[in-house]
Amino acid sequence: SQGHPELDIQYGYDANTGEALIRVEQLQNPDRNPAVFDLPVQVDVYAAGKVSRYPVRVNERVQTIRLPVSQKPDLINFDAERMLLAEIKDNRTEDELLFQFRNAPRFLDRYDALNDLLEQESPRAKELLPLAARDTFWVIRAMAIGSLDEKTASGMEDLLKEMAEKDAHSGVRASALVQLGGLNERMALESAKKILVQDSSFTVMGVALEVLHQSDPQAGLEYAARLENEQNESILYAYRDWE
Repeated sequence: SQGHPELDIQYGYDANTGEALIRVEQLQNPDRNPAVFDLPVQVDVYAAGKVSRYPVRVNERVQTIRLPVSQKPDLINFDAERMLLAEIKDNRTEDELLFQFRNAPRFLDRYDALNDLLEQESPRAKELLPLAARDTFWVIRAMAIGSLDEKTASGMEDLLKEMAEKDAHSGVRASALVQLGGLNERMALESAKKILVQDSSFTVMGVALEVLHQSDPQAGLEYAARLENEQNESILYAYRDWE
């Protein structure tokens, strides 16, 4: 086995020549791997409201790629097709990550951009959370909901209620209900009662039981009684300590 490449990528712009710059350094240990991998990739350059694609080949230990561009790029998306089996450190600015989430087309584009901003604890990640909570992929919706705090979740009560009741993924429904419970007890109570009637996921029903019992212990006991014959761990866990 030849292992895999480890790449450190820096981006820049040469205003004098009108070129986008990509500096690629291969960092893999040459004692255990080839010192240089030959890597054909597609690069998308976003500038002036347009995206241009360039096929490039990385075949040096340290290499600077120059691509023509009409103005400073908003984003240079190396390996735009996500074909490389490589460890890649993309050194992007916050503005570039925000642009990537909003404009690059692939799930991994949005996932990496949001994940990088959250890992950096960037305050600007909060700008994306309402948009990410509506993403077509449940993983990104779950990331967004799990990253909300009281301030960033404010004003999202209606969306969280809808997601708690209707999202296609049970994990997202459960997380949305937990977040809603911290924002609006009345709305969370309404959703919990509806979930206990209509939801098919024991995980979500278990969360709904906990929300219901915290807000209305008597109602929680009544709904729990209807599920007393269920041996699912999520249901049993929800009312294990109830008096």
